[in-house]
Amino acid sequence: GACLTWGGALVLPMSIAADELLGARLSSASTAASTAGVAFEVVYAVERSEEKGRVGRRRRVVTSRPFFCGSSAQAEQCVEAVRCACGTGAGRGRKATLVVLNPVSGKGRGREVWNSRMKGVLEASGVDFEFRETRGAGDAATMARDLDFDRFDGLVLIGGDGTLHECLQGLFLGAGGGGGGGEGFTPDPRVREVAIGMVPLGSGNGFACSCGAWDPDTALWAVVKNRRRPFDLTQLRQPSSGKRWLMCLDLTFGFVANLDLDTEHLRWMGHARFELGGVWQILKGRTTKADVAFVLADDGGGHGGSGGAPAEVAMEAKKEEEGVLACPLLDAIEGSARSASLFDDLPAPWTVMSPSNFQIFVVSNTPCISMGDRIAPTITVSSGSLALISTHRNSRLDNLALMDMIAKGTTHENPRVVSYREIKAFVIDPKKGKRFQYSLDGERIPNGRILAQVHPGLATAFSPIL
Repeated sequence: GACLTWGGALVLPMSIAADELLGARLSSASTAASTAGVAFEVVYAVERSEEKGRVGRRRRVVTSRPFFCGSSAQAEQCVEAVRCACGTGAGRGRKATLVVLNPVSGKGRGREVWNSRMKGVLEASGVDFEFRETRGAGDAATMARDLDFDRFDGLVLIGGDGTLHECLQGLFLGAGGGGGGGEGFTPDPRVREVAIGMVPLGSGNGFACSCGAWDPDTALWAVVKNRRRPFDLTQLRQPSSGKRWLMCLDLTFGFVANLDLDTEHLRWMGHARFELGGVWQILKGRTTKADVAFVLADDGGGHGGSGGAPAEVAMEAKKEEEGVLACPLLDAIEGSARSASLFDDLPAPWTVMSPSNFQIFVVSNTPCISMGDRIAPTITVSSGSLALISTHRNSRLDNLALMDMIAKGTTHENPRVVSYREIKAFVIDPKKGKRFQYSLDGERIPNGRILAQVHPGLATAFSPIL
């Protein structure tokens, strides 16, 4: 591909590949300009590889190098030529990008990272962007809900998985007005054109990790290079509260939910809060009771198939053509969704789990639910299926071994310790008890029966991994 080359460099690389180029800018510091000419800087991102467990990580490190021209006009021409070479200059076929910063996410480093690294790179790239900062809970959802689709086709979030969860509710449910009833909802079709990029500065950063955005530089590289891929979302319905949510990361109860929600006060510790909380949960060894049923990913008449009569299948196809995001597997049991006998009457292809006491229960939409794990190694953000990872009453030694499996990505290899399935729909009905709590994408939601089904490729991400 195209590359930028220059001669006379003894230490610097002799060329920068087009894949590395991010942009260029006139140099503000010009102590050498008086003797060498007018300076401009080329901004690029070199690749670095590392191994963590069984996972290879390919990172990008953003850097810049000065060059000198004979005049300001020549320097400006060079800047535009570099932007053209990497396809990021003005008028390159993309709309503007909205950057949303959550300043209190994780360790609260977002504003510093934006000012010291991200802002200058985006300016050098020529990508049109607008910057906004949240001031409280719900702001991110409101900004996403009110997004101008005629102006923006990118949404970059500086924060964590909670910020992403909030934005998705606003973008899809807010824009389309999806209520909490049993019917499918109809989001604005233009939401699929908006790529969402995560700059991982939260506590967990599971979604960013699952896309290969290991750090701010790598995430920013994917945004500037406009690397887009679809990702799955899962629709959750709660008949008792009339609420509906979209899940981008995971739904948990028991061990993992307690670990997440009961360490909220330790967000300042970053990922270390999960390690500390994990040890504490292992020592307690409690179980949580719930009735659970699921549909395997390769069952039920193909993905999303209701397995019903031809007329029912035709009706679901008509809904899809009209842009209605229906859940045929859930619609098939909607009539008994509130019934106490639901789990006795579930038709094929539903399977009821037994026993109903769990230590660990995770339904994951992504391979990682934090930066330090690979809990669902057989799926991707766009595989069209969910991973159901669960244990009943394990010994402390087995749970310690499981924590190692989660870190190394081997949860699917030891059925004696952990149950691992790929599914596409599920139902959870909590048993009454003080210990039960849900964690949805790291956020607390009301207790009650949950019905859920995955929507493959519903959204779009800026992603280093394609």
